[in-house]
Amino acid sequence: LRSVIHARNKRQHNQVNIPRCRRTTTKRSFSYLGASLWKDLSRETKSQNSVKDFRSRIVKSLFVVLIFLTCL
Repeated sequence: LRSVIHARNKRQHNQVNIPRCRRTTTKRSFSYLGASLWKDLSRETKSQNSVKDFRSRIVKSLFVVLIFLTCL
């Protein structure tokens, strides 16, 4: 019964819970950075059906960020 209850889609099922971090070493950890980056991705990027499409979206968004940072 418990697995059936938790298997339902809820409003926040796609959201990642990122705990507060006080230390810089924790903020630099893979789990914190990965969750933060995933949360910042657009919904379109997250919903890609193939790894190839997902990767191309990621590369495009990183390229846009890189261009923005070099223009500062």
